[in-house]
Amino acid sequence: MSRAQLLLIAARCAVVLIAARCAVVLSLASLAGLFLTAGQLVDSGDGLDLHGTAAVVLHITTGLLALLLVLRAVLTRTGVWAAATAVVLFALTFFQAALGSPLTVDAHVAGSLAAVVLCTWLCAWTFAHHGTASAAAEPAGSRSEQETTAP
Repeated sequence: MSRAQLLLIAARCAVVLIAARCAVVLSLASLAGLFLTAGQLVDSGDGLDLHGTAAVVLHITTGLLALLLVLRAVLTRTGVWAAATAVVLFALTFFQAALGSPLTVDAHVAGSLAAVVLCTWLCAWTFAHHGTASAAAEPAGSRSEQETTAP
């Protein structure tokens, strides 16, 4: 691959990572909205419409996050675990929706806690990664690689 092709891939990966960061922050915001409206539902039975809307937003944002992290994993051949975790989180949101009745509230609460853990881990992972711009922009055998392997 030429240096220009590597730079193009690196730029695309950086954009995908920024978009994933936005999606995960929106997912966390949606989870916060779900927790707030869940409290209203338990206390007074109000807020079912808001809770449902926040759940739909969570489906959309986690689906987008999964798509972006899978795309990044394909482009960079790294971050496969993060992509798989995002897919599991996306699937969990639908499982949560299926459990959203008064009879299954215990499982619904446990699933919501799992969603928070997964989403928080994905948020930390996306912000801990600086993208692949520096690694992809340097061809194999480049100066920086030679410096680290020199005696």
